[in-house]
Formats: sequence, C-alpha cells, structure tokens
Amino acid sequence: MFDEIDIHVILSKSRLPTREQWQQAITEFGFALRLDGDFDPTKSSALMRCSYQGNATELRYALALLEPAWLEQAAIKSAGDRDSRVTLTSSGFLDMAGWMSVIEAASVLCAISGGILIYDSGDDVHVVEADQAMDYARYEVEDLQTVMEALANSSHTRA
Repeated sequence: MFDEIDIHVILSKSRLPTREQWQQAITEFGFALRLDGDFDPTKSSALMRCSYQGNATELRYALALLEPAWLEQAAIKSAGDRDSRVTLTSSGFLDMAGWMSVIEAASVLCAISGGILIYDSGDDVHVVEADQAMDYARYEVEDLQTVMEALANSSHTRA
C-alpha cells in the first residue's frame, strides 16, 4: 500500500510544455502545486523539486519514446499521434504532498498536451483523456483530502 506511485501521460513530444508553461497552467487551474528549480521537461529524466501547500517534496520525471509493447501492457488500444510517455513518480502514500503533487502535475500535463493519463492503482487502471483530466484531478485530490481528514480525526479520537 505504501509503494511508489507512478502516473503516466502519453503525449506528443512536440506538445511538451516548458517548466514555466506547465507551472502557469497549474496555477491557472487553481492547484496548490509549485514546481521549483530549473527542471527541464525535455530531458529524459530528472528529479522535480516541488511543493504542495508549502510542503516540500520531490517527484521523479522520466520521458521515453512510446513503445507498442508498453501500450499493449497498459491495455491502451490507440495512442493516436502521441509518440512519448512521461512517467511521474512520487515516493508513496505516506508522502501526501508527493501524492497530491503527482496527481496535479500529471493531470495538468495531460490537459495541456492533449494527452492520455494512465494510473494503475492495483485495483483499477484509470485511463483519462485530456478533456477529463481536470475533473479527474479535482476528484482525486478531494478524495485524498477527505481520507486524510478522516485519519487525522480518528487519531485525535484515540489520543
């Protein structure tokens, strides 16, 4: 349950935003995520320093060519003209800032690049088209906040 969390975005490499464009879109969508540092999305892999509501965290970023075998394994029938896959990884469910950050970062990237978001929760595979990415992100963030509030309240009750 506390493993790393990977969210994939299938997109056209030509539609990758700069860090500044990505941050601007995150802000315009009203999310709390802040991308820190000199992260360059065109690099094949990088460590993304970021913060969520003032809590520092890091995400791993990997950019790769989209391979037919990966699509088949992910049960994606067609990627259209998308030629690349971005994988964003947070350190797991215990890092709530990382978990919220990976949801917001991946969802916004999906939306602004015309991508497809894929998240395998172990129980379900979530496949989200670009036009649904913001609704997905808002639902997931709200759901996680509710869970965290319930956990906080139950720990206060036991104390």
